[in-house]
Amino acid sequence: MTHYVGDITVDVIRDAAYRIDGGAAFGVVPRTTWAKLAPPDRRGRITVAVNCYLIRTKRQNILVDTGLGNKLGEKWRDAYAVTKDGRLPAELAALGVSPEQIHYVVLTHLHFDHAGGATVRDKAGVLRVAFPNAVYLVQRRDWEEALHPNERTRPAFQPEDFLPLKETGRLRLLEGDSFVTPRVSLVVTGGHTTAHQLVRVASRGQVGYFPGDLLPAVYYLPPPYIPAYDLFPLTTLEAKKTLLRRAARKEALLFLSHEKNTPVGRVALDERNHYVFAPAAPADEKAPGPHPRQEKKV
Repeated sequence: MTHYVGDITVDVIRDAAYRIDGGAAFGVVPRTTWAKLAPPDRRGRITVAVNCYLIRTKRQNILVDTGLGNKLGEKWRDAYAVTKDGRLPAELAALGVSPEQIHYVVLTHLHFDHAGGATVRDKAGVLRVAFPNAVYLVQRRDWEEALHPNERTRPAFQPEDFLPLKETGRLRLLEGDSFVTPRVSLVVTGGHTTAHQLVRVASRGQVGYFPGDLLPAVYYLPPPYIPAYDLFPLTTLEAKKTLLRRAARKEALLFLSHEKNTPVGRVALDERNHYVFAPAAPADEKAPGPHPRQEKKV
C-alpha cells in the first residue's frame, strides 16, 4: 500500500504478525472491554501486525523500524506464535528497493519486534547488518537502556539485533529531537521506553506521523488505553494526548506499527469529544507532482 504526504511517498510493509498476552497489551483496561476489541486465543493472546514503513523522498530511502527479522529461537517462536521469518527483505524487493539502497533506518526503540530485522543471520549462520549502507538512528538513552536492561525490561531485548550496528560503525546515537532530512524529523516521546521516538514527515502543507508504540493500533485511541509494557505510562498518556491533538488539527496521516486491519488513517473528534479513526485508502491519496527542490542530508 502506497500513500503520499505531499510529495513524500510512504509504503506500508507488512513484515509479520504475532501474538501477545492481551492483558499485558491493554494494561489496566478490563478484559471484558478489551476482549471485544481484540478477541484472545485459548492462551489469552491477541494477534497484532508488525508494520514497517518505507519513506521515499527525492534522494533518500528511509526505513522506519525493521520488524521481527529471522533470528528468533524456538522458545520465542512458540511464545509469540511466530511461524515465519519477517518479510521485510522480500517486501522491499517487491518495491524495487535493495538493502543497499536504504540510506537511513530509524528505530523507534530497540524491542525485538521493532529492531529484529536490523541485523540478519545469513545461510552460513553469520550475523551481519541488514542494511549495510544505512545509518541507523537510535536515541542514546534507549541504547543505554537496551545495553543494561533490568529484570523487567530484559525479555524485550535481543542484543544480537543491535550490537552489530555499533561494531560495524553504522550506528548514530541521538541526543533528543533530531532531523533526518529537512522534512523528516524525529521527536522523543518516552513512555514506552525511556527515549522512545516517533517520526514526523511534512511536505507541501501535509503532515504524517509514525508513532511507533506510542499509538500502536487503532484500539489504543482512548488516551488511557496503555500497554502494561510501557515503562512510564503517565508519560505515554501525555505524549499520546499531544500527538492526537496535533494529528487532528493538522489532519495528519497516522502510520500505525501494530494495526492489522487499517494501519493508515486520520483522527478527528466526534460529537462526544472522543477520537475516531478514519482509514485512508491508498487509491484516494493524491499522487505527488514534481519535487519543488532536492532533499538534502542533515
